Amino acid sequence: MPEKIEELLRAALAATQEAGELPEFDVDDLGLERPADPANGDWSSTVALRSAKLAHRAPRQIAE
Repeated sequence: MPEKIEELLRAALAATQEAGELPEFDVDDLGLERPADPANGDWSSTVALRSAKLAHRAPRQIAE
């Protein structure tokens, strides 16, 4: 399951970059993890935080 989620996250980033909404950059680690509190969902990713400097954008803007 985590491999599929990572694949989907990478595809979403690539599509956003191809659409010109984000600049080209590579993120090695998407920060995919299970939240400690199950009320926060099954999986989470810190990719927006990890790519903010690379994209020269605020993490919230990347997440949106």
